[in-house]
Amino acid sequence: MPTRSSPPDWSSPAASARKHSAACRAGGKKAFRHFRELVSELLCVTIAHREASVWMPKPKAGRPTRSDLFGGHGPGDSLVRLNNDAYLRLIVSLFLEHDGPDRYLRASMCTYQYQFDPAGDERVFRYEYRRDCDAGDNRPMGHLHVRGDLRTDCLPAKGTLERVHFACGRPTIEGVIAVLADEFGVPTHAPESVWRPLLRETEQAFLRVAHPTTT
Repeated sequence: MPTRSSPPDWSSPAASARKHSAACRAGGKKAFRHFRELVSELLCVTIAHREASVWMPKPKAGRPTRSDLFGGHGPGDSLVRLNNDAYLRLIVSLFLEHDGPDRYLRASMCTYQYQFDPAGDERVFRYEYRRDCDAGDNRPMGHLHVRGDLRTDCLPAKGTLERVHFACGRPTIEGVIAVLADEFGVPTHAPESVWRPLLRETEQAFLRVAHPTTT
């Protein structure tokens, strides 16, 4: 990944991200690879450390229409190292919907957790999404956990802020990147004039075809 001292021509990675975004929406088995490359490009342009990476395991026998994306470099790893030496735990489970050559890429589950240590003991927040919830599971499909203390006593006895499932819209990698850059001050590689419209474009393209969340 380029460093912040790289030449200021970001047209190539931005164009690559847009290409992979379009290929993801087109569907088919190659959409898995394009999603991996899209996430990698977005992180490369923005908040990921130059040694960070994302990976996908080889498809399992009998499961050609399912795959998973993880942060990190290989089995057992799901962490993307960030420019401030904190981490983003990134896990996305993907599948192809419908039969035929134009099968659409969908996410069945995703987790995005911002944390300061590899173990996650110093986690800050976590976005979660599950497309299919078990019967009796009252948690919102898309929700947010925040690790912190309340300034007022408003929860049931022994309740903690971290245990609250704040309902939210469909979490996206673009939204998480923007929150970390804007609200938590994680440095970006490219200037804002490059990464912000790119994130907005790829996020809106995804949301136009995404499964909506319900509460």
